[in-house]
Amino acid sequence: MKEYREVDELVTEYEKHRQNDLYKAMMNIIIRANETLFEEVKGNDMCEALRELFHDELEAARNEGESRAFLQLLREGILTVADVAVRLNITEAEVKEMLAN
Repeated sequence: MKEYREVDELVTEYEKHRQNDLYKAMMNIIIRANETLFEEVKGNDMCEALRELFHDELEAARNEGESRAFLQLLREGILTVADVAVRLNITEAEVKEMLAN
C-alpha cells in the first residue's frame, strides 16, 4: 500500500465486514505489513472514527512488534526472561512459551 486513498478504500470495506473474524485476521496482517503508512495516516489527518476503527488493530501490531523486539534482545542475551516478562507484563512462563514458538 502506497497511498492514503488505498487506506480509505480498505477502511470502507473493513467496516462492512468488521464482525468477521477471518476479515479481522486479514486486516491485522495488512496493517502489520503497512504499519508505517497506517501510523502516518493515524498521526496526520485520520478522523476520530477511523482512529476508533483501527485502534485495536494498530495496538495489536504495535504490541507484536514490541514483543518481537524484546524476544530478540532476550535471544541476544541483552535481556533476561524476567526482564522481558516485566516489560510485556506477562509471566516468565509465557515468555518462555513465546520463545519456543
